[in-house]
Amino acid sequence: MYGALALVIIGNGFFKPNISTLLGNLYNREDLLPKKDVAYNIFYMGINIGAFICNFVAAYLRINYSWSYAFAAAGFGMLLSVVIFASGQKFIKSADVIKPAKKEDMPFSRIVTYVFLPAVLAGALGWFIPGNLFGSDSNDAFIFAVDPSGTEQPTFTQLKGNSNDVINEIKVDAIGNIFFAAIELESGDTAF
Repeated sequence: MYGALALVIIGNGFFKPNISTLLGNLYNREDLLPKKDVAYNIFYMGINIGAFICNFVAAYLRINYSWSYAFAAAGFGMLLSVVIFASGQKFIKSADVIKPAKKEDMPFSRIVTYVFLPAVLAGALGWFIPGNLFGSDSNDAFIFAVDPSGTEQPTFTQLKGNSNDVINEIKVDAIGNIFFAAIELESGDTAF
């Protein structure tokens, strides 16, 4: 199960930046440049609508049949997406460009050192720390890995009771991130 979960995480991690870059490259042509913001809005709306609807489909299948059917539906959706994407290659081939590295680009080894390694070490610390600060070892590992800097840790340690309090705090932070992304998108000087 952990191997499958790791593959889903890696697949999603590779998918999101690549598909966004592909869309950006597709709309970098002079005739399409004015429509780039609209294209990103449609793209993200499609993702959000799919994420919204899939909850109901998965819940229905899980309640009326079993988890196996819910996961099979997700797998079918992913397979269908790959088929649609592969069949449209002729339309997006021109956008599939590998740009050469620039001198000011950060090397991958530094990204691993400054981003991934601290998150993994902090997650391991959260898992093996004696006692449960946030209700369980997995909650501790998640909170520590997501926030290795410790900026949110005081907020979480003030929460008493069950782990739903921690989950609700994460939801509040996620909603804040949505507003941050919206403001960043509207600022005009953005990578979106």
